[in-house]
Amino acid sequence: MIRSLAFSSLCLLASTLAHAQSAAPAPAPQTPPAPQAPSAAEPLPTPVAPPRVPQVTNTPAAEPALQPRLYLGLDLGGSYNRVRGINGLEIEARVGLSTTGTLGVQLTDRIAVEATYANYDDIDIPGFFFGSARVKQSAVGLAGVVNGEFNEVTRVYGRLGFADGRQKVDQPNVVLRNRSKTTLVYGIGTEMRLGQSLSFTLGVDFIRDFAGSGENLRDIRTGVRWRF
Repeated sequence: MIRSLAFSSLCLLASTLAHAQSAAPAPAPQTPPAPQAPSAAEPLPTPVAPPRVPQVTNTPAAEPALQPRLYLGLDLGGSYNRVRGINGLEIEARVGLSTTGTLGVQLTDRIAVEATYANYDDIDIPGFFFGSARVKQSAVGLAGVVNGEFNEVTRVYGRLGFADGRQKVDQPNVVLRNRSKTTLVYGIGTEMRLGQSLSFTLGVDFIRDFAGSGENLRDIRTGVRWRF
């Protein structure tokens, strides 16, 4: 009988515990904490800009400006002009040799200024009623020169300026007198470069009313130029 009471008590206790566990509430699910906004006292992070990549451009380098260059020239050629008397009478016409020296300044690749001194063959005047005489001829000039490129080696040029033409008579007489007059000079030509400093020239010049004689002097010449 005692064993029956003990067994009944154990069964009652087990039943009570099972009922208590089933009646207990299930634990609530845990939720992650919400992110907290930064307080006003905390400094905001400074945004960092991405690094800039330098752009590479293929801009050509500027060419250095051309510096003025001095040059010297020596020309040989042939000239043609007439000698007239003081009364306009034509005394003599002559083709003779000419020698011209040049000193110039190349200001830019296309513009130059040059001074020249030209000496022309003497003209011998046969003696008639006024006697024989010899006429010495020369000219001093100043001109601007404009160049135009034809190709890498050859270029053409034009000259325009003034020249003081002179005819000096060694024995002045009643017909022949010394003459001098500054008039217009112009010419064209071509230049061939033989290197950085040396070049070859060929051209023709005209001096209007040479020495006041009323005649134009024509001078075809060729020579060299040396640039410093």
